[in-house]
Amino acid sequence: MPVDFDFYGTFRVQSRISGGIGRIAGNWLPSRQGVISSDDVNRTLARNAFWSGLSVNLRPAIMTQREGMFHDASDNLYKIECFEPFREGPAFPCHIVDVSKAATQWRQRWPLVASIFVENQLADLAGIQEDLEGVIANEYCCHEAGHLLGHAVQAKAKNSYFSPGDRVRWPLIWVEEFRADLHSYSVALETMTPHSAAALFVYNYLARLAGDALSVRDRTYGYGTVPFLLFVLLVNLRFLEIARTKSGLKLAVATASVPEILRIMERCHTHGLEALTERELATHDPLEWGINAARYYRERVLKNPLREDYLRLLCGATDQTNH
Repeated sequence: MPVDFDFYGTFRVQSRISGGIGRIAGNWLPSRQGVISSDDVNRTLARNAFWSGLSVNLRPAIMTQREGMFHDASDNLYKIECFEPFREGPAFPCHIVDVSKAATQWRQRWPLVASIFVENQLADLAGIQEDLEGVIANEYCCHEAGHLLGHAVQAKAKNSYFSPGDRVRWPLIWVEEFRADLHSYSVALETMTPHSAAALFVYNYLARLAGDALSVRDRTYGYGTVPFLLFVLLVNLRFLEIARTKSGLKLAVATASVPEILRIMERCHTHGLEALTERELATHDPLEWGINAARYYRERVLKNPLREDYLRLLCGATDQTNH
């Protein structure tokens, strides 16, 4: 079967210093209705007053072959700078989203995330996602765009924002990923149809939540505190609420309607602007950016009374799926 690409070389995941040998081969996800491209989000970014001036360079792909590090790593986003080709082979032309791996993970984790919610609560949300591969491609594209509003993630890395004192500070990374999620919702709202934007939001949050529940069950690293930060905000915005049921704590969604989801997406973006991005842009000092992010993390995570209930939700889900 012919393929569009075949990459062989050394690959590392973003969170690691070293990597290993790996190979991927496959085809770019064909253009189709409802699936946006880097060009689409770049046009949206160019109209945004908070745009950093950098562009998204990403393509979704369906893999026909996956070996070595690409097979073993749970990561679905393969960055240009994390791959070194062998034997004068081709380098990545762009960041690559492994849509097929992400879709498999979603299907495997769905029972786990569904058990966190009150009975049948996710049925309406699941119905929004008519094209899973397209939703995944859109979510990654908009998330990368979210990093480019305000001080871009590349500028932060260049200024050692994530590693003051030559030591990686994971809370700063988690807050940046959370910030990108919030801004990705605005990019989706401006680039996509209302239904497609709502599907992106549902996938984004539930994939984060499922990854966190999986990390609790398997005692592995997931998304750090990004899912909890999203959880806190959505509870505060009254999109989510904690229900006390006979089977323990459960999550309930206030409404699964598309108009309400779009409203919540806009409010999330506004929160990201006011609490993080606008405050960063008020200064050119990376240390000040970090102080604000650390302050936000302390208040929203370390001092948050919701942490206990959140952990009970995740532990309850893992207990049910293990039985």
